[in-house]
Amino acid sequence: MSRVLFPLILMMSFCMPVAAYQESDVPMEESGQLYVMPRVMESESNQQSQMRGNVQSAESYQAREVNLLGGWVSRDHLFRPYYDTEGKKLFIFNPRNRSWAAYNKDGNLINSGVASGGGDFCRDVGRPCRTPEGQFAVYRKGGMGCVSGKYPRPNGGSKMPMCVFFKGGYAIHGSHHVPERYNASHGCIRVHTPAAIWLNRQFLAKGVRVWVLPY
Repeated sequence: MSRVLFPLILMMSFCMPVAAYQESDVPMEESGQLYVMPRVMESESNQQSQMRGNVQSAESYQAREVNLLGGWVSRDHLFRPYYDTEGKKLFIFNPRNRSWAAYNKDGNLINSGVASGGGDFCRDVGRPCRTPEGQFAVYRKGGMGCVSGKYPRPNGGSKMPMCVFFKGGYAIHGSHHVPERYNASHGCIRVHTPAAIWLNRQFLAKGVRVWVLPY
C-alpha cells in the first residue's frame, strides 16, 4: 500500500498550483491606486520584491514609534510599501484619498497620515484653490510660529505650525483642522501638527522631493 501511495503523493506535490502574486487587496477607488507607484520593478524577481517588502530600516521603526506617541492616524494601507526612489527621500500627497506618505532613501514607506489639500472652490477668493499637481522640492522651512501672510483675507495671520514650503507660498504644515473626507485649504497641504513636527524635524530637509498626485 505504501509503495502505491508514495508515487501518488509525489505527483500531487508537483501538480499543486502556486498561488498567484497580488500587488494589493486595497480597492482601487478607495486607495487612489491608479496614481500610486508600483511596488515591484519589472526587473526584480518575486523573491527580490518580497525581500524588499520585508526589510524595514531602523528609521522606519523610529518613525512608527513617533507615530504612535504622536497620536496621528496612519494611512499605510493606502500606499505601496516600497517604491524605487532612486536613493532619495520622497513625500507624496494624494488629494483623492487625502493622505500623505514618506518614503526613505531605500524606498521603504516609513510613515503616513491624513492630509487635506486645496479645495475645489474657496468662497472668500471666488475661485478654485487646489494644490498644484506635480513634483517639487522643499526650499524653505519655518517653526511653530509660522503664519500665513495672505489668509484669512485681508491681513493673513492663519497659523501654519512647522511649515515646509515646496512651491511659492504653498507649504506642508500642521493644523488642528484636517478633514478626512474633503480638501479644505487654500492650497497648502494640512497635516496633523504632531505629524508636521516629525516631517519638519526628521524628514523634510531642504531639497527633498514633494510629489502632489492628480485630483
